[in-house]
Amino acid sequence: MKPEMLETKEARKANFKVPKGKPYGWVPIGGGMDVGVRLKKSGVFVWVVRKLRPDKSGNYDQPLKGHRLVADSDSMPADGKRVLNYQQLVRLANGGVTPGKPIMVAEALAAYTENLKDRKARLTNATQPLYHLENSKRGPMLLTTALVDLDDDELAAWCRELLDDGMKPSTLKRMLKGLMSALNFIAEKPKHKIKNANVWKVAFKPFVTGVNDYSEHDKALTHEQIEQLLKAAYARSEQFGLVVQMLVVTGVRRSQALKPLVKHLDVKRSRVYMPSSCKRGGGRITRTEVWAWTPIPPAFARKLAAHVAGRPQNAPLLVWGDGKPWLPSKLRADFAKVAKTVGLKNPEDGQLVTGTWLRHSYFTNTAEANPHMDREVLAGSADTSERMLKKTYIKIGKRNEAEIRAARFDYDAPPADGPTPPANVVPMRKVG
Repeated sequence: MKPEMLETKEARKANFKVPKGKPYGWVPIGGGMDVGVRLKKSGVFVWVVRKLRPDKSGNYDQPLKGHRLVADSDSMPADGKRVLNYQQLVRLANGGVTPGKPIMVAEALAAYTENLKDRKARLTNATQPLYHLENSKRGPMLLTTALVDLDDDELAAWCRELLDDGMKPSTLKRMLKGLMSALNFIAEKPKHKIKNANVWKVAFKPFVTGVNDYSEHDKALTHEQIEQLLKAAYARSEQFGLVVQMLVVTGVRRSQALKPLVKHLDVKRSRVYMPSSCKRGGGRITRTEVWAWTPIPPAFARKLAAHVAGRPQNAPLLVWGDGKPWLPSKLRADFAKVAKTVGLKNPEDGQLVTGTWLRHSYFTNTAEANPHMDREVLAGSADTSERMLKKTYIKIGKRNEAEIRAARFDYDAPPADGPTPPANVVPMRKVG
C-alpha cells in the first residue's frame, strides 16, 4: 500500500477510525480520480476508486466498479491480478499506464489488451501487432519507444521490413489497423498529453490505403458446393454439422453463432436469439451487445431442438464432444479438414476456403435469389451495414446480370417467339 496509508491492518484501523464498510483515506491519483480503502465485514481491505462526474452535480462514478480488488497486506502480498499494491492499482485505474511517465508502445498494447478483454473483443487486435514487433529486427526497439518519440520514418521502415520478409499487404493492413487502434486508445485520453498521433497515421497510410483485404473474386460458394460441404460436415460429426448449417442459414459471424444458449432457441417460430458483434455504432468503449431474433428454416429449428433435448436452458446451444463450448482453433481445424475432403479451394491462390466464405455466400446468394430485396434489409439480416455490404461482401454492380441483360435494348435479337399477325392486319393509328 501507499506509505501514507500505513502497513498493517491494525495501524490502518487505528489511523482512519471509520466503521466497517465505509471508504476512507481518499488520495488523488490523477484524471479526476481518488482512491481509498474499504474494510469489508470479512476483515479484508479492498481498493475503491471514485471519479467526479463532469456534470458538476458533485456526485461520483466508480470506474472500477465490478472489480473486487483486494489491497495488499502482510498476509496477502500483491500478485498483480486480484491483490494489488498502490502502484498497480493506480496503473489499472489509469488504463494500464503510470500517470506522469512517458508511455511506451508496449504499455499501450498492454492497456489496449485489457480494454479488449473488458469488451470481450478479439485479443488478436493487440496480440498480433505485439508478436510482429517482438519478432522483427526493428520491432523490439519500437516497443520500448515512447509514443511521444515515435518517428514516422522508423515506423514505415518497419512496415517495409515485414513486407520484405514475406508478409502479404492485406495481412499487414489488418495488423496495422489493430496497432493504430491501440495507439489511438492511449492518445485519445487528454491526460496523457500525446499530441503527435498524426505520426503513425502518416507512417501507416501508404500501407493501409488502397490495399483490399478481400479478393476481387466474390467469396461465394454455389448451392451445390454448400450442399457438399454440409454433407461432409455432418459426416464428421453431428455437432460440427449443426455449426456449419447455422453459419450457412444465418450468415452471421462464427463468434455470434456460438453465443446463443438453449433457451435462445424458439422452435415454434423457427428462430434463434442472436447477439450483435458490437462492431457498429458509437465508440468502441461504449458499444454494447444487442440481441435480436434471427429466423431459421423450420426443419433446422426442429433438428436443433432434438439435439438439445434434456440439456439445461443455460447451456450453450452449439457444443462439441461431451458438451464443451467450441474453441475457435478447434472450429477452424475441423472446417479446414472438411474443406479439404470436399476439395473447396480459392480459385485465385489455391488455398482452402475458410468459414468466412459462408458469410460471403449468404449475402451473394441471397442477393441473387432476391434481386429486389432492400439492401439495408439484407445487410441487417446478418449484422452488417449497407456500406460494408457493398464494399466487402458482394459486388452489387456485378450481380443480377440477368436483370441487367433483359433491360438492355438488343437491336440484333431475333423476334420473340409467338404467332405472326396476318398480313391483312393493319396497326392502329393514334388520332389527335
